[in-house]
Amino acid sequence: MKNILKIMALSVLACGVFESNAQPQEYGVFRENWALVKQEGMYGFIDINGKVVVPCQYDRIYEFGAIRENWALVKQEGMYGFIDNEGKEVVPCQYDKIFAFGVFKENWALVKQEGMYGFIDMSGKEVVPCQYDQIFAFGAIRENWALVKQEGMYGFIDNEGKEVVPCQYDKKNGKFRFPFLN
Repeated sequence: MKNILKIMALSVLACGVFESNAQPQEYGVFRENWALVKQEGMYGFIDINGKVVVPCQYDRIYEFGAIRENWALVKQEGMYGFIDNEGKEVVPCQYDKIFAFGVFKENWALVKQEGMYGFIDMSGKEVVPCQYDQIFAFGAIRENWALVKQEGMYGFIDNEGKEVVPCQYDKKNGKFRFPFLN
C-alpha cells in the first residue's frame, strides 16, 4: 500500500496537479491516503489525487496518534499545536511545549506558553490558563487537587481546573504552610 501511495504521489506531482506554483521538494508517505510534502522548507499533506489537505505551513508535522488519537502535533514558527485527521487545526500553534495527555490528569495535557503552565483538554480547549510557574501532579498532596506555584507562592486547582486555594501560601524549611492541611 505504501509503495502504491508513493507511486501515486509521484505521478500526481509529476503531472503538476499539486495546487501551487512551486513543486514540493520532498514527499513521504505519512498517513493512509495522504502524502507528507515539503515545499519551500514547510510541511503539509496532499491526498492521493494531489489535492492539498493541509497546506505547507508547518516547520514539522509529527506522527498522528503519538500524543492524542487522530491528532498530529504540529510546529509552526517554534510554537506547537495540533491538526486532526481531517487536516483541520484544532489547537492553534501557540504553545512552547505540549506534554502527553494523561500524564498529570486523565484527558488533559500540560501546556507551556511564555514560560507559564496550564492545561488543555481532549477537545483542545484550554481548561487551565497558562498562568502558573509550576503545576504538580493531581493527588500528590490532596485528592483531586493539584498544587500550583505562581510568583513564588503556592495554591491549589481542583480537577475541573478551578483555583480552589489562591496562590498566597509559601514554604518554610521545605514544608508548605497551608493551615487547612496541618
